[in-house]
Amino acid sequence: MYLTRYSKVFQSLTGLRVREFEHLLVDLLPMYQAAEIKRLSRPDRQRAIGGGDRCDLAAVEQLLVAVIWLRTYPVQLVLGFLFGVSGVTVGRLLGRWVPVAGKRAPHRRLCAAPR
Repeated sequence: MYLTRYSKVFQSLTGLRVREFEHLLVDLLPMYQAAEIKRLSRPDRQRAIGGGDRCDLAAVEQLLVAVIWLRTYPVQLVLGFLFGVSGVTVGRLLGRWVPVAGKRAPHRRLCAAPR
């Protein structure tokens, strides 16, 4: 990821060091994947698992979007611009990642920075 080359900027945007973010990803990814399987297995779903459009962002980038949003609360359109996706896609990602990140209570620094 490009942003990880600039550790001070990364930490300013996320509140986490790059290594802490990597550990957070390792912790949250299994929970996220389980939540996605549950979401995609719901009985009223119109497509089989694997059907439908895929997200243009990798899981690490999706989590980064969520962490930056939790830390700085930028407009979704702005986050979408920065990551090359639409604001609607950002909203969809936040709806999936923020509840998972919220289960990671010891990481209180995921909340907004003091102003």
